Amino acid sequence: MCVDLQKLTAELNAKNNIVRKIEAGKILEWAILDSVSGQSVEPRPANYVHPLESAKNNPGRFIRLSRFWDLVQKGLSEREYRKLLEPMLKEHGVSDTVRSDLLDPLAEFMKVVENVKTNSFVHALQIESFELTPQWCKDDYSDAIVNIFTRLNTAGRTLTREEITLAWLKVGWLPDKADNKTAGQCLEELRSALGDRGFRLETDEVVRLISFVWAVEYRSGTLLDSKDLLKGEIVRSMAASVAATWKKLKPRLESCADLIKERDLLENQGSFNAIIVYLAWYRLAFDRFDAVSGTVSVTERDGLEKQLNLRAVQFLDRWIFGSQWANVWGDGAVLNFQNFATELNTMFGKLNSAQADGLVAAVDDSINQMMARFSTKAIEQINNVLVRDRRRVHAYHPFLWVWHRLQDDRWKNSSIPMRTGRKRTSKLEVDHTVADAWWARSVEQQIQAKRAAFVGSDEEKALIAPDDFESRFDAIAFINMLGNCSLLDKSFNISKSDKPMRHFLWEVHEFKDGKVQIENWEAALSLTPTLTLPNEAAVADIKKEIQARDALIRKDLVEFVGGQKYRVD
Repeated sequence: MCVDLQKLTAELNAKNNIVRKIEAGKILEWAILDSVSGQSVEPRPANYVHPLESAKNNPGRFIRLSRFWDLVQKGLSEREYRKLLEPMLKEHGVSDTVRSDLLDPLAEFMKVVENVKTNSFVHALQIESFELTPQWCKDDYSDAIVNIFTRLNTAGRTLTREEITLAWLKVGWLPDKADNKTAGQCLEELRSALGDRGFRLETDEVVRLISFVWAVEYRSGTLLDSKDLLKGEIVRSMAASVAATWKKLKPRLESCADLIKERDLLENQGSFNAIIVYLAWYRLAFDRFDAVSGTVSVTERDGLEKQLNLRAVQFLDRWIFGSQWANVWGDGAVLNFQNFATELNTMFGKLNSAQADGLVAAVDDSINQMMARFSTKAIEQINNVLVRDRRRVHAYHPFLWVWHRLQDDRWKNSSIPMRTGRKRTSKLEVDHTVADAWWARSVEQQIQAKRAAFVGSDEEKALIAPDDFESRFDAIAFINMLGNCSLLDKSFNISKSDKPMRHFLWEVHEFKDGKVQIENWEAALSLTPTLTLPNEAAVADIKKEIQARDALIRKDLVEFVGGQKYRVD
């Protein structure tokens, strides 16, 4: 089993170079590393396609997973992992260009491997002939068989639960209910339709979506597990149920996908599981709307639909970001996925009993119930997120992405291109208001001034810090607070300079021509001249204003999660 550097590069590109979003299964590949005895030498037809790639024929592409595993040492930093990884990459013939591109992401990936290695346990399973005992039932035996089955095929590749489910779907599908199309054709059409809307999905993910939607409505919210995959009557019933509703289900899922795309959320989803849960909720709410809309007048129907559309939009924003901030799809993701399926089944019963005059209230109850599961943790993350290193401020991106959109005047001014010169990047990145370099210089000047007047030992002098800070490090790191950051065009690079923000603003076309007043722009983004032109300001005053803006940003985000503030873009 190897890490495929080619697939790793593709996965990084697909996930915007965010290592924590990488799906490990998509970067691992079985490969033949022994060019002498690793492959049969029996003669084969000229057109024979080998089931596994060979490392010899793909230099610099495959590195045994165990090499990464063995490199792990508890507590190492990413910098230390880079030192260990570089000679290993050279040893495997990885080119200088690829090594340069992948060294930092691999160092981050090693921290993930470290977490798995230091917190995981491997259990051995021995399977014997089935014999009914008080401790050993048929389901246990079936579960063991599936565990073996999912690890065996001619290429040595693990079969996923979704692949086995798809096989059953194909067996039990009812083509006459789905325009005479097979299960494979229908799922591929859905995958393609979602792809047209920006979703990059594998067939496995589409199967997981369909299985979830079905389990919510037809299986009391209980998701399929390994034991179920051996019970044809269960999965075949899923195939029949899904096929019977396919002509209504597919357009509904496409409509919801359109909404997600319109809200510009494809790059902000923490996990496709979050999308799956929302798609299932959306289907329940709007299927019930269709069922009751015929009982009211056209005017009442239009009003009801507008109310539901507004709630769907507002809930979607809160759901995607809130669940991400609460780490719903990190630790405990499998359990959370099941819990949401169970809750949606309960909501299904309540929504199905709601009439037109009570549908909005039932939908509101379902939203409140879903958000209650993680709102507290999301708010804790909002209040606690803190970056100490300038190179890590990209962690603020989702928080600022939302914050810039929570007020009309703020969003209007945030939407100004903010480009200097002819450089056009159209990419927004987290940047500082008070430059990191400027702040560091000011901190050092204050420390030197205090040391010059200090009477004491060299050891005591070394511990001198600026006023209101416990140490030099705390003072330097302070400037990386959320309250000192905004999303700005990457051509600014304020944090990498030692110039005040106004130096850049004066070069922006809209400010030069007087189309927008700098003071109005600053006020809209809760900035003041103390922050944008800090040369004459005291360090203490700068600190106070950053803290005030930081508290404001966090307060707005807490209200967003709580449903008191909504996006205005």
